[in-house]
Amino acid sequence: ADMAARLDGIDLSPAMVAKSRARAIYTDVRVADVETARPEHTGVYSLVIAADTLVYLGDLDPVFAMAANALQPGGTFLFTVEKAQEDFELGPKRRWRHSESYLRTAAARHGFTIAGLLDASPRTEAGTPVEGLAVALQKPA
Repeated sequence: ADMAARLDGIDLSPAMVAKSRARAIYTDVRVADVETARPEHTGVYSLVIAADTLVYLGDLDPVFAMAANALQPGGTFLFTVEKAQEDFELGPKRRWRHSESYLRTAAARHGFTIAGLLDASPRTEAGTPVEGLAVALQKPA
């Protein structure tokens, strides 16, 4: 919070939003669905982060559109996903996985360039690292 003019957040869970509000680090935090939320402030954010969020979504087009709308030119969209072989598929733990090729295609479709895309383990399950990707997309300046 000390590094940003605004720190806004959304979460589907009213309980999580209440906890976030209690911490008093956000400028604004509200209950919303990331797939249908419209940014309160368009074109003003330098950074959008989806932390362990996209595993709950198959088709990422709505989220990529929201991020593109919210970001200022030159802004960055950071997120992690679990890795898939196909475009996107539902894994055995009911978490969506996404392929590198799907992410590259979706990024281009929404006007993003790939600033970084690396193998990563976004979490561990039963003591075993889950295969995933860490992604940095940039909106052209």
